[in-house]
Amino acid sequence: MNIHFDNLHLLKELNEATLGKIIVGSHMYGLNNEESDIDILYIYNPSPFQLINPFKNHHQFQYKEGNTDHLYVDLPAFIQNIVTGDSTINFEVINSPKFKEAFDESLHFLADMSKSFYTYNVAKAYLGFAKRDLKQSRALRGREMKKKLVHIHRSIVSARQIMYNNEFDMRFGIINSFYKNNESHLARKATRDKLYREMNDLRSELQDMHDNRLIKRYMSVKDQSTIHNKLSYIYHSKPQLADSTMLGDMLMQVYNANENPNFKYDN
Repeated sequence: MNIHFDNLHLLKELNEATLGKIIVGSHMYGLNNEESDIDILYIYNPSPFQLINPFKNHHQFQYKEGNTDHLYVDLPAFIQNIVTGDSTINFEVINSPKFKEAFDESLHFLADMSKSFYTYNVAKAYLGFAKRDLKQSRALRGREMKKKLVHIHRSIVSARQIMYNNEFDMRFGIINSFYKNNESHLARKATRDKLYREMNDLRSELQDMHDNRLIKRYMSVKDQSTIHNKLSYIYHSKPQLADSTMLGDMLMQVYNANENPNFKYDN
């Protein structure tokens, strides 16, 4: 969930604690067109006060500037949302070939450990998105159908790459070109039915892999310990978000967002 804000002082504080930023969404996948918004994800180092907060922040803070959305996530939440399967976008970020170029050297270990995040939770999340999109696609036609089929296909390909421990390839523009160049393919129920069968087969196979311990559920104990130690160094060596009244106000919005959907941050 994104918590919207428009306070420029908060924006400045978040930028000062940022460890890097990267374009995500359709521009990352090569699926963008002239109408696509630009989404930029920032990872920031949280304040000491945030670190002792028992109500962990799994939300992102969103600042809108024209057709650009600036999305801020604190480092622990960024990682937590991958391993729980709450954010496949974050998983794609650490697998991006541009990750090391975009982020501080202290975070490069995440790219080096990217296969540690090839887990049951993440693959299941992709297949969950495919199932949701297949259901929604039934009411769509034409261009909207094409877009939905591309996302379904992308989710299935991503889950398969994780399950088979392949290199994660985000050149999804190839998928987009296939559907774009096969317009008659879109109107055929057979296309959706084929994707539905693939999704169901993968769901069954993934569950078997989980039950037989052929895939990690969350992350290995060793890798969890390694990441914890790395984050401890970052917290103490990199600029953190300042403890301030503004931060306190921000956390109140987190608590409200935990309880109430569609909450908007105000000055």
